[in-house]
This record gives sequence, structure tokens and C-alpha cells, in this order.
Amino acid sequence: MNNYIIYEQPIRESLRLILKYEYLMEKYNFHNNNNDVWNTKSAINTILEISEMSSRINLKLETLKELKKLSYHIGYLEDKMIITNNEHKSLGEEIKVCLEEVDKIHDNPCKKIVENDFLMSIRSKLNIPAGDNFFDLPGYLNFLTSNKKFIEQSLGSWFETYEIIARSSKVILNVIRSSDKFSDCIAKNGFYENKVDGNTKIDLIRIKIEISLKCHPVISVNNKILNVIFREFIDNELNFSKKNDDINFSLSLPKSYS
Repeated sequence: MNNYIIYEQPIRESLRLILKYEYLMEKYNFHNNNNDVWNTKSAINTILEISEMSSRINLKLETLKELKKLSYHIGYLEDKMIITNNEHKSLGEEIKVCLEEVDKIHDNPCKKIVENDFLMSIRSKLNIPAGDNFFDLPGYLNFLTSNKKFIEQSLGSWFETYEIIARSSKVILNVIRSSDKFSDCIAKNGFYENKVDGNTKIDLIRIKIEISLKCHPVISVNNKILNVIFREFIDNELNFSKKNDDINFSLSLPKSYS
């Protein structure tokens, strides 16, 4: 286990979407890998949460846009000697494969979910406390206690298209995160301020701090100044206050390629 935490704050709205998608993917994979009844329920709930997000935003289109931007951005990274020529070629091939895979998605990724009456019956209950109970949804309990292979095949089928987008999202985020190294900084009395070059478009703010410091950053940024306030919990009710000690942390500011 790492002895540090990395906090991230996306600046671009499209990157915020991809980070949300990554969060949901990690949640789904955790529950899907622990395949008891309750984890399977949580995996299905996460699929429904993803489908809700993709019904509002065209995930295919947004992912294609980011991949195309990324194909130009890796050239910039090579020019700045952040990646080598071989890494450029390897990433270029990886991005090309992702573009082809995503482009082959014919419908909205949520189509298979919203057209499934069984899943929609579950989704209709999720906003009600204990709505997805087994006496109101006996078919749900029947499914959850079915043959393990049948359950795995069902979840795999529902998740199949999202897995394609997940692979592309991973490539996008890996390149962005690795495009700027962490630099050591100090927040005097728990406060840090950094002037931002008005001509520079920051993509993502990443702050790495030791877990032992027991604090978290509150980040705000505009086109001129980046501010970070570190806060800590001060009682068992989890009220928090600004930390008044000097905080050693690391900062990374990947730049926008849009």
C-alpha cells in the first residue's frame, strides 16, 4: 500500500467526464471481482449508474474527440522530450487501435441497458430507500442465486461496450498524468498560492501528500492563480478546519492539449 494519496482536480469538463468514468470503472471492477450476492448487486447498480451517465452524454463522441486530440498531443510531448520517439510510435499505434474500436460502436453504449426490461425494473427502484429489495423484485433474487457462469456472462454482455471505452479512457489518462512530473512544494501555514501563466491552459491539478499528514487539499484555480488550502478533521463529528502547520506536498500540472 502506498504511503501517500494523490488528489486530482480536472479543469476541462471533458476530462472531468473521463475521470468520473474511470471512477465508475474501478467501482464496477472491484464489485465484479468479488462475486457474492451483495457485490454482484453493487456491480449491477454501477452498470446502471454508468448507463445513466451515458444516456445524458455521448460517451462515444467525447472519447473519439479526446483520442484525436491525444494523437496530436503526443507529438508535442516528443518535441519537449517528455517521451521518446519509440514511445511516440507505440502510443500512436495504441491510440489508433482505440480510435478504431470506439468508432465501431454503432449505438449509444447505454442502448443495451435501457432496452433490457429486467435492468430497468431494478433501475426504477434505486431512488427509493431499500427499493431494490427481494420481495418487490423476486426475479432479482432468482438471478443473483443463478449459476455463477450465467451471472458472469450476463454482466459481461451488459458491460461489453463500456469496456471498449474504458480501455480508451485508460490510455488518455495515462498520457495526461505522465506528461508532467511532480515538483516539491510547501504550503505555509496550510496555504499555497502559485501564479499561473495566462497563456498556459492547465488540464489537471494533481497533489500528492503523505497519508500520515491526515489532511486534504481544497483546490481553486482561475487563469491567473492556483490556490490550495489544506484542511484537517478536528473532532469525531468530522468537522474540519484549515491546517495551520507547514505542509510538504508534491504538485503536478499537466497542460491542456486542446
